[in-house]
Amino acid sequence: MHFIDRLLQGRRIVTKALLFVVPLVAEISAATSEQSTGIQEVSRAVHDVELITQQNAAMVEENNAAIHGLCQRVDMLSEKIERFRTRGPGARWSLVGGRAGRPDKIATGRIGTRGYPAARFCLLQAAQETGGCGGAVLRSGCRT
Repeated sequence: MHFIDRLLQGRRIVTKALLFVVPLVAEISAATSEQSTGIQEVSRAVHDVELITQQNAAMVEENNAAIHGLCQRVDMLSEKIERFRTRGPGARWSLVGGRAGRPDKIATGRIGTRGYPAARFCLLQAAQETGGCGGAVLRSGCRT
């Protein structure tokens, strides 16, 4: 009988241990599931940020291309306008020696007798001041 008593006592110890371990395993399983869900959410968020970053980079490239095209147009127009002078009672500006006159009137309202929009003239004036477009609009003090 001694052997059976020891066997029963061992069984009781194993049963108590199992009663203690089973809830721990269940908690670990639940925590693992929550962590997996959290990792999936973070992964989706990182993926979304990557997509947004790629879209922003594409927009920057498109904007740079558009700015480059506009700068080329401004440079062309600047070359043509360098020969243009407006004089007379209604004239507000003229290009003399590559500089625009009356800079205080450049960025507001309409300019000249034909009413050129101020923003367009601002681009031209900025290109004139810096010797070409290449960032002239950003460096210019014009505000539209």
